[in-house]
Amino acid sequence: MRIIPLLLLVLTAGCSVKYVAPLDGDRAQVRIFAPQFAGFSGLRVVYYNESSCDAPMVFGVISGLTTTDSDPGTSIPGTSMLEAGTYVDRFITASPKVQMTFRGTKSNRICTAPVVFPLEKDKRYELAYLWKGDRCYVELNELVGSVDALQKMRVPVTRAENPCYSGFSGVAL
Repeated sequence: MRIIPLLLLVLTAGCSVKYVAPLDGDRAQVRIFAPQFAGFSGLRVVYYNESSCDAPMVFGVISGLTTTDSDPGTSIPGTSMLEAGTYVDRFITASPKVQMTFRGTKSNRICTAPVVFPLEKDKRYELAYLWKGDRCYVELNELVGSVDALQKMRVPVTRAENPCYSGFSGVAL
């Protein structure tokens, strides 16, 4: 009988839960964007609350065919111009140190990008998961203005010093 609890612990280790958006407080709006191209199979993004690896949450999944549903009430400029299946819009707690890990697949090659970046209260951002050759990277832009006069201002993204990889076991992405 002791085997069942141990088996459950092993099966759930490294698992992640669905992301739950903050309802109020200091929050920002973030779009995760993954342009579709030949060989791209999908992207999974895991968010680590309070920069801790202990409680991973699936922030979004993008595969071109399906995505995680966006949070109701987000109003990120330019969303209507994007193809379905290429983005997820979310509310997120604003913090000087947000940590996420992006894992995508291109032509059967998995590329992981654990990153840290700042998000300010009441601002709108776009996080783009991109490939250059065989390498993936994440680019963050603050979105300022409206669709007619949208400006993208680059925000620094750094590789996580102590990267989190929990939340990916047992999944292809």
